[in-house]
Amino acid sequence: MCLSIRAYNSYGSSNFTPEVCASTPSIASPSNLTVTAVSSTTARLRWADNSSNEDQFEIFSSALTTEYVPANTTSYDWGGWPAGRQVCFQIRARKTNGIISFWYPNAYPYAVCTTLPARRRPLLNRCQARRTRRGRAEQSQG
Repeated sequence: MCLSIRAYNSYGSSNFTPEVCASTPSIASPSNLTVTAVSSTTARLRWADNSSNEDQFEIFSSALTTEYVPANTTSYDWGGWPAGRQVCFQIRARKTNGIISFWYPNAYPYAVCTTLPARRRPLLNRCQARRTRRGRAEQSQG
C-alpha cells in the first residue's frame, strides 16, 4: 500500500508529499474445518491449510482451552473429552512473531461442533448371560 498526503484549507491545497509505500505481512486463514467424533472421548478435526508461511495452528475449544499444532498439519485428534458432550472448535494460523490470521469460521455460527457419543455398557452375549443367571441361581439355592 502506498500513501501520499496533501493539506487543504480555504486558500487551496498543497502539493502531495512524496509517496511512501509499506506492506503489512499477512497470513491466510485455514478453511473447511470439519469435526467428527472418533470415539466417546475424542474429536477429529480436519481443515484446509491455505497459507504457506504459518509456524503453527491454534485450535480453540468451547471448553476455553487451546491446542497448538505444527505448520502444514491438516488434522488433529483432540481427546480427553467427557462422553456425550458437545464440543465446538475454531482454528487460525499463527506465526511466532505474533502475526495471526482471522479465526475460522469467522461468521455465524462462529464454531464447528460435534456431539461425542455417550458411553454404553457392554452387552453380554448369550453364553455370558446364561452363566450369570446360573451363577445367581446356584448362589441363591446354596
